[in-house]
Amino acid sequence: MFDFLGQYEHSIDEKGRLTIPSDYRGDLSDGLVVTRGKQRHLNVFPLERWKALVEDFEGIPVYTWHRPANLRRLVLAHAVKTIPDGHGRVRLPDHLREFAQIDDQVILAGVGGHIELWAPALWKEQLEELDSISNEEMQDDLLRI
Repeated sequence: MFDFLGQYEHSIDEKGRLTIPSDYRGDLSDGLVVTRGKQRHLNVFPLERWKALVEDFEGIPVYTWHRPANLRRLVLAHAVKTIPDGHGRVRLPDHLREFAQIDDQVILAGVGGHIELWAPALWKEQLEELDSISNEEMQDDLLRI
C-alpha cells in the first residue's frame, strides 16, 4: 500500500520539471501517472495504483449512465504516464500545469494512495476552506467513512 503523507513545496524548473521529494520516490520509481483533479489541482498516482483505478473505470457502464462517462473523460483523457529520471524529476505537461495554474512553485500534498499538486495560492485557499469546516460537520463526515 502507498503511504503518501505530508506536504512539500518545490520549484518547477524552466523545462517544466518537478523534482519528486525523496520520501515519495520509492513508490514512484516504476512509473507514475499525472492527471487532472476535480478541482484546480493535479493528481499523481503510482503506476500500480493507476492500473487498479483504470480497472475500476472499466467496470462502470458508460453507455447507460452519463456521469461515469464524463468522469472517465476527465481523468483518463488528460492523463500522462511518465517515469522519473535519474535525479527524481518528472516533466509536468504544459496543459496540466495551465489547468492547475502551476507556474514556478508547486505544493505536493500526500493524501494516502496518491499525491495532489497545487499552485501555492490555490493550496492556501484549500487549507482555509478546510479550516472553516465545523467540528460537527467533520464528525458527521468521519462517521460516513
